[in-house]
Amino acid sequence: MAIDTGGLRANELLELKANTKSALGKNKVKNFKIIKAGEEFIKNIRVTIDGEKKRTKFREIYQKIFEEQIKKYKAGFIAQGTLATDLIESGKIGESAMIKTHHNVGLFWKVDDLHPFRNLFKYEVRELAQTLNLPSAIYERNPFPGPGLYLRVVGTPVSKENIELVREADKTVADILKKYKLTKYISQLIVALLGVNSVGVKGDERVYGHSLAVRAVQTADFMTAKGYYFPEKVVNEITNALTKHKDIVRVFFDMTPKPPATTEFE
Repeated sequence: MAIDTGGLRANELLELKANTKSALGKNKVKNFKIIKAGEEFIKNIRVTIDGEKKRTKFREIYQKIFEEQIKKYKAGFIAQGTLATDLIESGKIGESAMIKTHHNVGLFWKVDDLHPFRNLFKYEVRELAQTLNLPSAIYERNPFPGPGLYLRVVGTPVSKENIELVREADKTVADILKKYKLTKYISQLIVALLGVNSVGVKGDERVYGHSLAVRAVQTADFMTAKGYYFPEKVVNEITNALTKHKDIVRVFFDMTPKPPATTEFE
């Protein structure tokens, strides 16, 4: 089962279905179900621009949908892909402070809640997937937070329009990185719409438009990370491609390490 939250990347559902087919076989993919809940998520999330509150609002709908499906299919358990990083950042391990709410941590269900990867970091899960001979398209996927693009609209309310803008921008940058064969050097790519409008010039006319931030990090465990510095020609191509959009006038590149920054902006 996959939830179309309205905040997924371009072609994400098609990739998920293809990966399910390649991992489980043609017959199993017939049971692959997509729940369309974009309207429900965006309605709940758009009331706030606070990153932590957006995560909480996302989690409310996430739990509601799963409770409905558990009841519908009389499921005896729910299995989630929670990693050690999620538990640490949620303040659920030892003396660790709560950094961010994770949508799959700290929920209470009427059925068993299984977290088979709770003691593993991302690189260990990838090693496990390789050991199990899963397709590389699965374990080489660029990580993506549960709330998705809702966390990449920063400092301004989410809307269908700005979610679509970020989705388009993310695909543009990802395609350029593939073109230059840089994807293998990047642990996670983030393209975000910033709530900072500024003056620009398009076609000799004054415009007042949006700003985008492009961020890539390199890390093994996602507890710490260093910013990735794009080659100059790639920076130029990304900037030119993104500012072709009529509403984008400025592009920032963020190389801040973690800490002090976190991987995602929110």
